[in-house]
Amino acid sequence: AFLASIAAVLFLPAASLDGPSMGWGYLTNSFAVVILGGMGSLVGSVVGAYIVGYVTSFTIVFVPNGASWAHLVPIIVIVIMLLIRPQGIFGKKELR
Repeated sequence: AFLASIAAVLFLPAASLDGPSMGWGYLTNSFAVVILGGMGSLVGSVVGAYIVGYVTSFTIVFVPNGASWAHLVPIIVIVIMLLIRPQGIFGKKELR
């Protein structure tokens, strides 16, 4: 929590303060990384971050008007991952 608060203080001057929607892009990217990598998997989170970053960059560069679609990419990644493999790439299946 201490490091997160320091990161927030350092990040705040660069962020635009626009109300309740502030940080929505960062939140969806972070959520997509965790869902993609698997809950509780540090290696999965790193791999998920690379995948989300590359897919977002690919969308911006190669899709017409991709910059306007870039914020939708993490949500699409979340939906596809939850349909294909709900536990994530490195997540373990739950035993029932």
